[in-house]
Amino acid sequence: MPDDAATPTIEVTITGASAHHEALTALLEAHGAHGFHTEDNTFRAYVAAPRWGEAQADAVRDWMDAHAPAAALHISAIQPRNWNAEWEASVEPQHIGPFFVRPSWSDATPPPSTYAPLVIDPKMSFGTGYHATTRLVLELMAKLPCDDAHVLDAGTGTGILAIAACRAGAAQVDAFDIDTWAIENTRENIAQNGVADRVRVHYGTLDDVPHQPADIVLANIHRAVLIDLMPRFAERLRPGGHCICSGCLLDDAPAMRQAAREHGFTVTREQTSMPWWAVHLTRTAS
Repeated sequence: MPDDAATPTIEVTITGASAHHEALTALLEAHGAHGFHTEDNTFRAYVAAPRWGEAQADAVRDWMDAHAPAAALHISAIQPRNWNAEWEASVEPQHIGPFFVRPSWSDATPPPSTYAPLVIDPKMSFGTGYHATTRLVLELMAKLPCDDAHVLDAGTGTGILAIAACRAGAAQVDAFDIDTWAIENTRENIAQNGVADRVRVHYGTLDDVPHQPADIVLANIHRAVLIDLMPRFAERLRPGGHCICSGCLLDDAPAMRQAAREHGFTVTREQTSMPWWAVHLTRTAS
């Protein structure tokens, strides 16, 4: 894994587009953002500098011209920061189905009948249980047969879904991400949750994960990436295996359903948290 300790972060600030914060989250996530902050009429997204360039900036400008022409865009570079201090003031423990998510600085007691807490400290990674797309995956995971499963966690972010799978009984998780911040953060979080012996962390794409039949795929990524990966997920999953996809807007659902059908999946369950949509797919047994 490359060392990016001295690599700056790009801060993308948009003001005057308060009606579009959810759409901006989806847009910037598709262009590499893994940290988001909104306050009143200001939206901020954070992207590791190697993943940002003129093409990404132009895509944001084009979107603003079409949807929020009166909004203002400011792009700046900031030095690497640990995001714990900034999240301490805003992240509350989350009770999501059988899971209880809290940061390490919280001593909140989990409700009865939940798994051991998922202790998640974010850096630049997306996935604290605070965002709706992550909550949707955790809600759908409540009905998954995780005992002794081999799980693929695609775009692991903070490692929250890998840790959740372990809490639910998974025997092994292969978690991968193309973001070096995410890899560092995932390793820290799996260690503090005591599951490092069951989670293998891979820097790179699915091609960098050893080919081993999986029982479950968890993927909280942008729609375009999910559709591209759909045939690869089908190849990796055992017949009858399960795939949970999130990171999609409700308008993305028809395209996702079509892609799923084309690659041998059936829709088992859908979940929404407006305007976000997630789906539990089952690979057709052969």
